Parts: sequence; structure tokens; C-alpha cells
Amino acid sequence: MNKNLSNMAHKAKTTLNQASSFVKEKVFSMTGTSWSTVKDLAEYIQQHPDTITSNKSYLNLNFSFYQLNVEDVHFYLEMRGSHILQLNVLTKDHSVVSYRSYRDHYTLDTPIKVPQLSSE
Repeated sequence: MNKNLSNMAHKAKTTLNQASSFVKEKVFSMTGTSWSTVKDLAEYIQQHPDTITSNKSYLNLNFSFYQLNVEDVHFYLEMRGSHILQLNVLTKDHSVVSYRSYRDHYTLDTPIKVPQLSSE
């Protein structure tokens, strides 16, 4: 009986996530904001000339931390080598992207709507 309830809850959650994604896609397509992926955003952050970078070593593992502010949008990236551990894109009003490598909300190639930024 518990397994049936668990399966129903999982299906309901999946359906809700799909519906939410569909609604977000429709709203964003009407607003005309640009698409990007976690990989694209990480590359943008790493290559931007205003990015502040720091490197630290913990237990003989090397980590890189990147911070960038562009047009009231704050970017934060954590990496271990070429592996993206965490990526945040925040505006003053809300979180645009919150990627964690240990969660399954976004994959590295999931298209994500982000605020339009001028190219510098």
C-alpha cells in the first residue's frame, strides 16, 4: 500500500514539475529573455574580464571560486577542475539559476532563461 502511495506521489510530483516547466517556457517566450545552459553560464563567468577568481585547496583537492556582478545580476561559480559544482545567478529580486551538481533540478545542458545581458 505504501509503495502505491509513493508511486502516486512521485507521478504527481513529476507531472507538477513538467507543468511548471511548460508554464515557465511559455512565460519566458513571451518576455523575450535569452536562453542559456549551465555550461554556457560557467564559461561566460570564467571568461568575463570583471570576474573575481580565487583558488583554494582542501584535502589536496583544488577548487576555483568565481564571482561576477553585471548589470545588477550576481553570478557565483564553484568548480573542482573542470567539474561545475555550484552555479548561482541572482538578481536583486529573485534567484534565476541555482545549480548544484548533486541535485537533479538542472543538467549542464538544460536550456535556462536568463536576463538579457549586454555583451562586453
